[in-house]
Amino acid sequence: MKYKYQYKFTRQSLPVYLIVAAAILVAISSFFWSEGILVPLLCCGVAGYITWTVAKTLAKMIASNVNTYDTGFTVTLPTGEKKQFEWTEITHAGKIITGKHAGAVFCYNEDIDTFTQLTPVFSDFETLEAELKEHLNCFSDYHLEPEQTISEYLHDLLVPVDEEEADDGTKPEKVQKTVVTEDDDDRIPNTDVDDDDEREPNTDLTDED
Repeated sequence: MKYKYQYKFTRQSLPVYLIVAAAILVAISSFFWSEGILVPLLCCGVAGYITWTVAKTLAKMIASNVNTYDTGFTVTLPTGEKKQFEWTEITHAGKIITGKHAGAVFCYNEDIDTFTQLTPVFSDFETLEAELKEHLNCFSDYHLEPEQTISEYLHDLLVPVDEEEADDGTKPEKVQKTVVTEDDDDRIPNTDVDDDDEREPNTDLTDED
């Protein structure tokens, strides 16, 4: 089934339309207050470029869609890029109940690190959500912090602390590779050293992923 993008006017888009309207008004009025023809032509050029850019962006957004089929679904982004997901390969999915993007649904393939977040701008969004629930056993509700995104949540869940850089940009000491589980077991660093009287800590740095 194909779910098309449905454009809706929002407060966030209001400044864009105001800029377009202002550029057009300035271009028209320049023919009255400018003594020469160069300034009006420049104003018309700027107004035309702004209008064309906004129209092109809207056209790309409207062309985006979600297309589901028996074995998975594809998402066509405003950039024209297509992301493909197979039902059996999706490792995390659900609906964001609370958080920065409440009401959206997401799917994530951890094996190839592919992520998509779908907001209720698509037609028959409730049907799309029901279809995801039907095919994905991992689909669940997510309650996040008010300003937390699902990407940040997944990062905290899946990326071990020992792989992250410190706040000052330094990298942590090398530790044994661990697997994040639901139990979130304590991680034990690699402390094997030579049988010297005075043991030096392991200060090897890991390469950034």
